[in-house]
Amino acid sequence: MEALEIELSEVSYGALMNGFCKAGKRNEASNLLDIMKQKGLNAGCIIYTILIDGYCKSGQFHEALHILDKMQGSGIVLDIVTYSSLINGSCKLGRVKYAKEILCKMQKGGLPPNSIIYATLIHSYCKLGKVLEALKLYVHIKKRGMNLDLITCNMLVAALCKGGMLQEAEGFVDQMGRIGPSPGLVNFDCIIDGYCNRGDVLSAFAIFDDVVKIGHVPGVFTYTSLLKGLCKSGNLDEAYGFMDKLHKMPLVLDTKV
Repeated sequence: MEALEIELSEVSYGALMNGFCKAGKRNEASNLLDIMKQKGLNAGCIIYTILIDGYCKSGQFHEALHILDKMQGSGIVLDIVTYSSLINGSCKLGRVKYAKEILCKMQKGGLPPNSIIYATLIHSYCKLGKVLEALKLYVHIKKRGMNLDLITCNMLVAALCKGGMLQEAEGFVDQMGRIGPSPGLVNFDCIIDGYCNRGDVLSAFAIFDDVVKIGHVPGVFTYTSLLKGLCKSGNLDEAYGFMDKLHKMPLVLDTKV
């Protein structure tokens, strides 16, 4: 285009940058920013955000911060998309503390975080095993009248169970049943499996009974966990009896059981 002396607009450069980033050619995308400046074109928030997001998604967080410095040096104010990219990028590297600092800067700048940003932080806390921090953030979100999606709630339940906080997981699932999103079989399976790993088959079967009462159809994972719990607690006769019942139920047992 430039050979034909056609001047590209900021939108055109943005489209090219986005294409380069998606193709993994982030350095080429960054070079376009220098070309824009050479031609006297002012790069706006969208242009810088495309580059920051591209570097963050590829795990090149240091490069993203370098672009951020250029952005702020040009006096451009960050928008919610820019902040979201930075928070997501730092969480990918396990730098949740830095992500919280970005969140604070965002709030001080008058931009309220959305549920996607909060969900990103909760996911990161759960992956790092910081379940209490994830729960604190969840409580904060609920106080603000915001809701989280089912995937994030599922991760919280799984993290609670993994951390041995089974009663807390039960309470969280109960709350999901009251205020949403509605819990699914996967949530109950996590709790059942947690109790079975502990050898507490009475609590596991109590949850199992609730699952059946509310209309969920237990799957192979559910029954496998219960059999494991019976064996682990030394109730071998009950385990054999339970397996005998399962053999009479179609599509329940597989080779793994």
